[in-house]
Amino acid sequence: MGKLLFLFIKSVNRKLTNQELNFSEEFDVHFNKENTLVIKEKSNRLKGFWGDGVYNFNLLLGKNGVGKTSILDLLGLNNKTRGLHFNRGKYFKIYQIQDNLFYYSGTMSNQIKNIDENLKKKNNFLFKFEDGFVKETNTRAQNQIHIHYIRNAINFSWSSTKKIFRKNDDTLIRYSYPTSKFKDVLNAYYKFGLFENQNRAIKIEQKITYSNNSRYLSYIYNFNSKDISRDSNNFLFLDDKSNELNNLIYKEYSRINQNSIYENHTNHKSYFILRLLEKILIKQLSTLISLERNKDSKFNVLFNILESKQMNDEIIDNETSIETKINYLIYMMNFMSFSFKEINLPIIEIDNLIELLDKIPDKFFYSYNEIVFPQEGNYHLDEISILIEEYTNYFKTSFVNFSDGELVYLNVFSTIAKAIEDSYAHDTILLLDEPDINLHPEWARRFIHDLIRIIQTKYLSKKVQIIISSHSPFIVTDFPKENIYLIKTNKKSTNEISNPEFGFAANFYDLISDTFFMESPIGEFALQKIQNIKNSKVTNSNQVIDTIDDQLLKRLIIEENINDKN
Repeated sequence: MGKLLFLFIKSVNRKLTNQELNFSEEFDVHFNKENTLVIKEKSNRLKGFWGDGVYNFNLLLGKNGVGKTSILDLLGLNNKTRGLHFNRGKYFKIYQIQDNLFYYSGTMSNQIKNIDENLKKKNNFLFKFEDGFVKETNTRAQNQIHIHYIRNAINFSWSSTKKIFRKNDDTLIRYSYPTSKFKDVLNAYYKFGLFENQNRAIKIEQKITYSNNSRYLSYIYNFNSKDISRDSNNFLFLDDKSNELNNLIYKEYSRINQNSIYENHTNHKSYFILRLLEKILIKQLSTLISLERNKDSKFNVLFNILESKQMNDEIIDNETSIETKINYLIYMMNFMSFSFKEINLPIIEIDNLIELLDKIPDKFFYSYNEIVFPQEGNYHLDEISILIEEYTNYFKTSFVNFSDGELVYLNVFSTIAKAIEDSYAHDTILLLDEPDINLHPEWARRFIHDLIRIIQTKYLSKKVQIIISSHSPFIVTDFPKENIYLIKTNKKSTNEISNPEFGFAANFYDLISDTFFMESPIGEFALQKIQNIKNSKVTNSNQVIDTIDDQLLKRLIIEENINDKN
C-alpha cells in the first residue's frame, strides 16, 4: 500500500517556488495558505485505468531547464545526497504507508501549523491524520517502500560533481539507482519481444588474439625439453643449432598455415575451442616468461613445461585430431595452473569454460572466431551472460543489425525490468527521467504501452507507482490530463505547475501546434519562406507556393497574395 501522495516545494531554486503536486488518485492533499496540511479521501474515477500492475502514473511535462529533474531529484535522491543538492531547499513529501498511517519527509515540519509539537523540527516521521491534525503515533510500519530512480543517461553533469550515497538513514524508504547488466539487456531483447525484425542477433567474438610469434605454437605442440638451450638468445630459448629445422617448424605452425588446415573443418565449435585454448595458453606462457627476469629462471620454467608435455606421452602434430589437441591443451593448462600457483598467472577454471561452451549447440558457432545467437538464442541466456560477465577477458559482444536507438530502448527497459524484479514483494515507486529522449518517434509513441506490458509480465505481488518526465508530444496522448503536470515559465521568469488542456488520445497535430511544444507546426526554414512571401520579400514566390504540400495553406497564401496585389 505504500504510495507517494504529495510534494510541496516552498523553494528549491530560483525557478521552483510555492508549487505542489498530487500523485494520488485516492487523496486530495494540500498545504494551504494558512500553512495547514490537509489530507482528504476522494473518489477515484481512474481506478484500474493503468491495468493490474500499476497503481498510478504521472507525467512531468516541460521544456528543458524548467525543473523536471529537480522534482525527480527531490523524490528519488536519498536523504544525504538530496541534502547536498538542495542544502537550503524548503520542501516536504507525504507518503501513505497503510490505511491511516502516513509518512513525512522534508525540511518544513516546523512550518506546519496543525502538527503535534513533538514532530516539529523532525525531517522524517510517521503520523496519523485525525480531526484535521498531524498526530504522533507509535504504530510501526509493516512494509518498506522501494524507490528506483533511473536518470537520463545523457545527463552526466550532476553525477560528475555530486556523489550519490548508497546508504540512507531512512529505514522506511530504500532508494536505488539501478543500472542493467548484460544479462538484463538480453532478457529485455529475447523475452519482451520489443522488436519485430528477425535479422537481429547477438554476436560473441574471441577478444584475445594470437601472438605474431609462431614460436609459441611450435613450442606448445612440437618441441621437447632437449630442444631448448640455456644459453640461447632467442625469445623462447630454442636451440640455435637446429635453426634451419626450427624455421620450417615455425612456418608449419604459422597462423596462416593452421587456418588453412582447420578453417574448413565441418565443426566450427571444435576449432573455436581449439583456437581459444591456444590463445589462453600462449597468454599464460608469455606471462610466465615475462615474470621471470633472468635466463636461468626462464629456462627452468620452459624446461619443466616441456618435461610435463613428454610425460603426457602424446604425439601432437597437424595430423592430430582437433579433439585430441583440445584435451592436450587442457592438460597443459591444468599443469601450468598447478605448477605455478605462486605466480600471478591469468588462470581461469578451464574445465568450467569448456563445459559452458559444450552446452551451446554447434549451429550457433558461426565461424572459428564467432558465436552468433539469433532470436532462437533466447534458450541460452545463461550461457551468453556467463561468457560475457565471467569471461570478459576472453570474449566481446556486439548487437547485430541493431540501431543505436534500439540499443537505448533495450537499455532503458532492461534497467526498469531489473529494478522492478528486485522489488518483487515491496511497494515500488519508479522514477524515470526523460527515458524517451533518444528514441525514434515511433518508439516514443509506444513507450508507455511497452512499459506497462513489461510491468504486468513481472507478476508483482504489489503494484508499481510511476512518475516520468518528458518534453515530447508523443508521450502525452497516453495520459489523462489530470495525471499530467505541465511546467511552464511565466512572465516573471519563474516556473508554474498546472494541469494542461490536452491529454489522453489528444490529436497529435493539435498538440504540436500548441506553442508549448513548438513555436510553429512546420520547420523554421519553411516558416521564414512563407513569411517572406507574405512580406513581398521573395521574387520567385510562385515557385515557393507551388512547392507547398498542404493544399489549404497553399490556397490561403494564394488568396492573400491576390488580395495584396488588388
